[in-house]
Amino acid sequence: HNLAWGSSNTNERGECLLNYIVESNLAVLNQGRKPTFQQRRGNWLREEVLDITLASCYAATKVKQWRVLDDPSASDHRYILFTISSVSRKETYRNPRRTDWEVFRRELETSFSKQGTSPGKGAEEMAMNIQKSLEESYVKACPETVKKTNKEACWWNRELEVLRKNIWRRYNISKRTGNWDNYSGALTEYTKAVRHAKKNSWRAFCQSIANVPDCAKLHRVLGRNTANVGGTILKEDGSHTETPEETLQRLLCTTRGPTR
Repeated sequence: HNLAWGSSNTNERGECLLNYIVESNLAVLNQGRKPTFQQRRGNWLREEVLDITLASCYAATKVKQWRVLDDPSASDHRYILFTISSVSRKETYRNPRRTDWEVFRRELETSFSKQGTSPGKGAEEMAMNIQKSLEESYVKACPETVKKTNKEACWWNRELEVLRKNIWRRYNISKRTGNWDNYSGALTEYTKAVRHAKKNSWRAFCQSIANVPDCAKLHRVLGRNTANVGGTILKEDGSHTETPEETLQRLLCTTRGPTR
């Protein structure tokens, strides 16, 4: 806690964190004293400013309209919303696999015929012209593709959408009546449904692996965090695997059949 970002008091950890923020030349973006944390236990309510938004001094000048929302967040912590005033740029790339090689050859032949071969040209100049022709032909034969970043979560489904709307409805009712039991029950049900949907989605993905590219994709996912390799899985006899090697072996047997 620290009064600098709107807490009700200042404690030792808050002082240490504030010293770190100052030494790191960071800016606190919190505005006002509206609680970011709200915990209910029956008629007991605890509210406090626990969540802090930090940014560099330059990035802080781009952040506008920082505020805490009243919308239910399926957590004791409330949503924090702000806008960033910057020019949005679409990220593009070229996929060599989508190159139209007929267009590439035609453009390259046209470029070479225009350049010709002159005895007065040096080897370095000719090499630069060839490189330029290759690059220009490739640009025309392989157009840019806009990178998509709005991928939806593969585990999201219609049931979760209904449960989330139910949370919003229960939240409004509880806010008017002061009885938060129904809202807490709906929130717990939604949280369990989200965990269940994520688990089922991951299991379905692993069971669908049937070729080398899919195995390589799974390898990349697990390779992002080495801690994932050491997990355990449930065997047919009700026991769990004890080593990472046994876990991987069981996964291979499940997705590809027994190995010899």
